[in-house]
Amino acid sequence: DRFRPVVGGIRIEQVYRGPGFEDYIPGCTLGFTGVVGSTPVVLTAWHCIGWTGTLRTSGWAEIYQPYRNSWNLIANSIQATCSYFWVSNILVTSCDIVAMRSLVPREPRVFRPTESSTPQYGQVVRRLCTYDVPLGSELVKAGITTDVTRGRLIRYCFDVRYTGERWGRLTFDVVVLCTVVTTMRTERGDSGSPVYRFEGSNDRLGAYAIHSGRGPEGAIVSNICRLPVYVDPTR
Repeated sequence: DRFRPVVGGIRIEQVYRGPGFEDYIPGCTLGFTGVVGSTPVVLTAWHCIGWTGTLRTSGWAEIYQPYRNSWNLIANSIQATCSYFWVSNILVTSCDIVAMRSLVPREPRVFRPTESSTPQYGQVVRRLCTYDVPLGSELVKAGITTDVTRGRLIRYCFDVRYTGERWGRLTFDVVVLCTVVTTMRTERGDSGSPVYRFEGSNDRLGAYAIHSGRGPEGAIVSNICRLPVYVDPTR
């Protein structure tokens, strides 16, 4: 359904464009909302817009909520991507997160932060960097496919490789450096999900990461502090 103001954990659809092409992704999950300086932003997985925004993928991207149509546009410009460099035909990046400038009202909350419908929202009260959460601690994510799932943080720094990524006619691999591995269950469509820790109660959340993909040990997530800009997810 349509959320205004937008919050984390809800369905989005993405479009990205380059010279002579337009691609459409039918569903990811909105991560956290926040601000970069004084600019309002929304966060999701960078791969949800096809890694648009590098020297070789210089184009435009849009995010809609919940479905793609003219009155559901919520973001249409990239505010920040992860740090990156190209090695031959491989994009090497510090994380799988993109911050898009928000065009609509937003609130620093996550919809359905627990498996039950109570509480309906969780308030983001803290920003957590990688080592703020000890190994073995519980992390939670809210995604549009598998809803709320929980798991344990089992690895701090795992380099993951995604093969056969496409941007227009360009085909390439992506290496995401130092991702965090958790045991939570995820499926296609959960990409971009907010990953958080409960801060004393189920309606108080510490924003930790954005869900990226799946590996042999569990879910791959990118910590929000890996972005080269400071995002405040509590505002």
